Amino acid sequence: MAEIDKKTAGIVGSALLTVLNVYWAASTFAGVEETFSTFDLIAFSGMALAVTILEILVIALLSRSGHSHYPVLLVTAAFITTNAYCLNLVFVDAFMNLRAMKILSLLIGFL
Repeated sequence: MAEIDKKTAGIVGSALLTVLNVYWAASTFAGVEETFSTFDLIAFSGMALAVTILEILVIALLSRSGHSHYPVLLVTAAFITTNAYCLNLVFVDAFMNLRAMKILSLLIGFL
């Protein structure tokens, strides 16, 4: 089995992060649009876009430095996990009431 290189890990990680962020942001936006004002939703969309761009830049910089692809994979997994938590799970009331579930989901995502 061939080992993946850093650039491939960076490209695949960035693409996966972008696709998942767009999906999670769109599903979150559709679920909360009646709760917030138009300005709040525009600010939410802008912030989600800015965070996604910054995360892609961090992944790209990591894929160009260092000696191993493991830091790229680790940071990509951390970004995907925290984005899933922040963009999707935060708006589920039943999930927010279970404190242990929040910690457990973050730990499972990082692993």
